[in-house]
Amino acid sequence: MPKSKKPRKRHQPRWVHRPLPPEQAQGIRDKFIAVQVAMELKLHLGTCTLDEITAAIEMFNLTGLSLIHRKFKLEDDLVDTLNAGSEALAAVRARGLKLKPMRFVCTAKERDDILNGLETVGQYLVDAATDDASRLLLEWKASLIYGGIEDGRKGHSEKT
Repeated sequence: MPKSKKPRKRHQPRWVHRPLPPEQAQGIRDKFIAVQVAMELKLHLGTCTLDEITAAIEMFNLTGLSLIHRKFKLEDDLVDTLNAGSEALAAVRARGLKLKPMRFVCTAKERDDILNGLETVGQYLVDAATDDASRLLLEWKASLIYGGIEDGRKGHSEKT
């Protein structure tokens, strides 16, 4: 028997797809639907909270990352709708953070852009959460890491 043997390589476990339980997938869908409803009912009144605005921005970020990750071919109209909604929501958020007390008020054009974008985003995310919720959850974690949003309140930040 030879004196020296090559060392064995360490075992690298592979990622195994495990579906989420139905109640967790339903919780993800409920969060997306709640944000959509809050935007439709509260945005034009100026009663949206910072958490609701931030959640809507996270939905736009998640959709962009998910579409890129899943390598979807997008039409120009869809890209324009998503960009217009995202930019309008960012403008509303920036304007609202400057006001004392904090209020998030939008113009009619901004509201239309946001609601059109959220209709597309919400439908895609609810379908994605129904089809493969565990993959969407991983994409959500990645979008929070790479698309971190400054909270706007003193001493608070969602960037990691």
